[in-house]
Amino acid sequence: MSVQIKSKSFSEEIITSFILQTSKEFELVLDPFVGSGTTGRVCDKLGRSFVGYDLKNFF
Repeated sequence: MSVQIKSKSFSEEIITSFILQTSKEFELVLDPFVGSGTTGRVCDKLGRSFVGYDLKNFF
């Protein structure tokens, strides 16, 4: 059995919109599929705390 893993990066504009709609400044945002780290970068720009992790280490 083979498992294929697909990676998808989202633009900072999409992530920004989502974070602004779902969190307030200084709140914590969790990204359990951190991948390329876009969510973390956006959180930093928007004044949110960020915790991210990923099971794969190839990103």
